[in-house]
Amino acid sequence: MPTISSAGIGSGLDIEGIISGLMNAERIPLQRITDERQSINTKLSIYGVIKNSFPSCKRLQPSSPN
Repeated sequence: MPTISSAGIGSGLDIEGIISGLMNAERIPLQRITDERQSINTKLSIYGVIKNSFPSCKRLQPSSPN
C-alpha cells in the first residue's frame, strides 16, 4: 500500500515536524524512567558492596573483654 509523503502540503503546516516533535515528547518520560532505573541499580550496587564489607570489618575488630 503506497504511503503519502507530502503531509500538510495544502495547509502550509509542518506536519512532519509536528509529528516528530510529538514523538520526541513521548520519549521524555521513557528516558526519565530509564535514568531513574539506572540510578536505583547504582544505589543497590553500592548498598551491596557496603553490606558485604561489614563481615570483613567485624573480623578485623579486636574482641572486647566481657
